[in-house]
Amino acid sequence: MSEVALVVRRLKRRIMEEDKIYRCSACNKSYVYKAGLSRHQKYECGKEPQFQCPHCPYRAKIKSNLTAHVAYKHMNFRLATHMHQMFQNVHIIAQFIST
Repeated sequence: MSEVALVVRRLKRRIMEEDKIYRCSACNKSYVYKAGLSRHQKYECGKEPQFQCPHCPYRAKIKSNLTAHVAYKHMNFRLATHMHQMFQNVHIIAQFIST
């Protein structure tokens, strides 16, 4: 990345920081939108993660983060489970047909 691009990137970042007008009184984190601050206060600030991954010890404060984690980290596990279930169904159907 060129020097000019880095300077432009830093300026954009600074402008975005100045646009964040909604600030959490507990931790001083700021947000552009009031909804972002509300979500932060409801699910994140000072709270323990409440969404548990069914496949590993990972826990998330926001459900969409858990969904992304499962899709990224456990997709092969989910695919294998799905294939196993499909195989069992095919096996049951084959037994039913052969009788």
